[in-house]
Amino acid sequence: MALKKVNFTLTTPYLDLQTRDFKVSAGVSLDPALAACLVDGEWMQLDPESPAAPSLIRCKDNPVRANGLVYPVYAEKGRSEIQALKMVPVIYSGSFEFTTTMFAAKDSTDESAHGWKVGQMATVRQSNIFADTEQRSGLVFANTTNDVIVAYCTRADAGKERFFASIGGFGVV
Repeated sequence: MALKKVNFTLTTPYLDLQTRDFKVSAGVSLDPALAACLVDGEWMQLDPESPAAPSLIRCKDNPVRANGLVYPVYAEKGRSEIQALKMVPVIYSGSFEFTTTMFAAKDSTDESAHGWKVGQMATVRQSNIFADTEQRSGLVFANTTNDVIVAYCTRADAGKERFFASIGGFGVV
């Protein structure tokens, strides 16, 4: 799956959503000329190293450490205001349905699995399986103890999967 200009699209009305701009921590690139640049649809969490001045980092291996609070980036790569302000908008509150390219196509822990099924739970992991060789944070199958559920699959259609999320998390498997 190739990285696209638009990797995250809301499919439900977004009037009830709240977005918020956050600074990003050192090591998170907003420069579109760099391959490691943050892109829309990646999932972010608060940086535990900067509690006094909240900033975001890419989600690591398990959002449990972020108390289940993870936020999808809601802006395309290379927007000039993001580069100028050094802040990135995320969906901060609300429930929404969306399509994204930032997901694992199949379960890496179960070779017999054939992809997403409607109702399947998703969590967030950082990996290079999403679109390119860079480490990106996206949706993967939730199937291990202590996975924080951040979304459910609502349409399974080979590359056109749709998910439903409610910021704040659904709970822990």
